[in-house]
Amino acid sequence: MKKPKPFATEADLCKRFIAALPEGWTPYAEHAGWDILLVRNADGFQIGIEAKLRLNSHVITQSLEDYGIWCADRAGPDCRAVLVPWGEFGFETICKYIGITIIHVKPASDDRPRWAPAFDPYLPGENHGRAEDWPEWAPAQRHVLPDYVPDVVAGSPSPVQLTEWKIAAIKIAVILEKRGFLIRADF
Repeated sequence: MKKPKPFATEADLCKRFIAALPEGWTPYAEHAGWDILLVRNADGFQIGIEAKLRLNSHVITQSLEDYGIWCADRAGPDCRAVLVPWGEFGFETICKYIGITIIHVKPASDDRPRWAPAFDPYLPGENHGRAEDWPEWAPAQRHVLPDYVPDVVAGSPSPVQLTEWKIAAIKIAVILEKRGFLIRADF
């Protein structure tokens, strides 16, 4: 008999992870090419997270830089991670070697003690977090955050994204509605 899947979709996996985040972290769903760009409010520290229901080379490749040495001056997160259901193992040594953290998420139905975290490892900077769990990539610059936290579903295929162009268009629409006209400088 086939064992039941702990999460039906990647969106469910991301939803469980986001719901279990401690205070002090803001998730930006489907931003800057990541399923979740997790930002620590205290200092802007960023973790780029790719989610998959199965730990495989595809999700590991997704979390790497697209252009290798040619993107050393591009924006990126401080740490990179893959988000998978609890029990998905097999690439730990490779991921540790290349500097990618594997976050294992336990399903809500898991019969764990109430005080136990819903995911492992702890996030960096927490009381119980370990520095060796979160190798830093030292990007030349961090991803630029949008003016608003996107209200999209993390881990969904082809999500609607709140882009800078859409934000600018909304601002123009607000100016037009308030003032009744636009001038060239508004654009």
